[in-house]
Amino acid sequence: MQKCFNRARKGEGTKGRKGEGTKGRKGEGAKGRRHEGAKAIRFVHCWIASCLAMTNRYIRAFAPSCLRPFALSCLTGVALTACTNQPPVPKPYGYFKISLPMHEYHEVAAFPEFAFPASTLSEVQPVSGSISGRWFNLVYPKLNAVIYCWYLPVTTGNFRLTAEDSYQLVYKHAIKAEAIHASVFNNEDENVHAILYEIKGNVASPLQFVVTDSVRHFFRGSLLFNHTPNQDSIAPVLAWLKEDIATLINGFYWK
Repeated sequence: MQKCFNRARKGEGTKGRKGEGTKGRKGEGAKGRRHEGAKAIRFVHCWIASCLAMTNRYIRAFAPSCLRPFALSCLTGVALTACTNQPPVPKPYGYFKISLPMHEYHEVAAFPEFAFPASTLSEVQPVSGSISGRWFNLVYPKLNAVIYCWYLPVTTGNFRLTAEDSYQLVYKHAIKAEAIHASVFNNEDENVHAILYEIKGNVASPLQFVVTDSVRHFFRGSLLFNHTPNQDSIAPVLAWLKEDIATLINGFYWK
């Protein structure tokens, strides 16, 4: 019986000390934080009051007497509206403004099968060692962008396979794309039929297009930027290049 009584007393003492110690520490910590917060608020109030007093002295010393009431009222308004209890609102990301020039074009007629208008900002760079067809790049050094171009002579037998491969290259981006929009171009006089694919989202190639006569010629282009894709930051450049590619397609012709 005595042992049980001793254990009970020991448990009460331990619990009591733990409870009192924990409550005491919590209470002291909360009071300490409140005290520090009150000190910070008093410091801010004192700083604002000293700034107002100094500004008031400058106004009384240097401002004309006719302008003093107006200046003091402005100062009071600023003091009343400077401190608010509104929670801070995070600002959206900002990007540098990109100034783009007017569109100017020259004709690229160096290839024996076709010709098209290209921007004066672009440079034609042939790709040597092509396995099949004709490869070249339209490079935009100032925009840090490249249009990879490929031409392949086709026959009735391999046209369907070539067109299907090009379609698959576009829709490989469907995993990351938000949407894929296709615009159709037809120029019956030049026997030019084209599709421009606009791939929305942070994808590697946001614009791709094909141009063909459905019989003998197949031309394909895909736009890539030489940096990590970010749809928001490249939006102005992308819109500018989309107009460039649309002009290329509308002026495209077979020789």
